[in-house]
Parts: sequence; C-alpha cells; structure tokens
Amino acid sequence: MKKLILVALLGLTMNLSFAQDKGQDYITMKKGGKMYWIRSGQTIRMGISVPLKNGSMIYPNGVIKAKDGSRTQIKAGDRVLMDGTLIARNS
Repeated sequence: MKKLILVALLGLTMNLSFAQDKGQDYITMKKGGKMYWIRSGQTIRMGISVPLKNGSMIYPNGVIKAKDGSRTQIKAGDRVLMDGTLIARNS
C-alpha cells in the first residue's frame, strides 16, 4: 500500500512539474519599442513578422494587422498571445 501511494505521489509531482515548464507563448513589447517572442520559456528578439492563429500578423515594430486589414499598435508592456488575443498592460 505504501508503494502504491508513493508511486501515485511521484506521478502527480512529475505531471505538475511538466505543466509548469510549458508556459504560454506570447509576443511583447519592452521599453524602447523592442519586440520579443517568449517561446517555450526562451526570450527571442523579433526580427521578422509572425503569423498568429487568428490570421493576423504581428510585425517587429509592434503593429498587428488583422485579416480585415485593420491595424493596431501595441505599447510597451502589452502582450499578444499566439491566438491573437491582446492583453494590455495594467496602467
């Protein structure tokens, strides 16, 4: 019985650690207008446009161009999830 409990706890601990490692990918603008892609926990400086899952494109200057042609400029501290959701920085 003790072994069964130990195995169950070990399995639960491993599942929790994998869930924490994954994180959520997003693109953000930092101070100075530099764009970064946070991908699998790594920070990558954006040098090219990146397509989002909703069909929009985000450019290294912080402009998001939607499928309908409308444009949105993000500000320092804003986050854009890879599905196209914009999360504005709390002011």
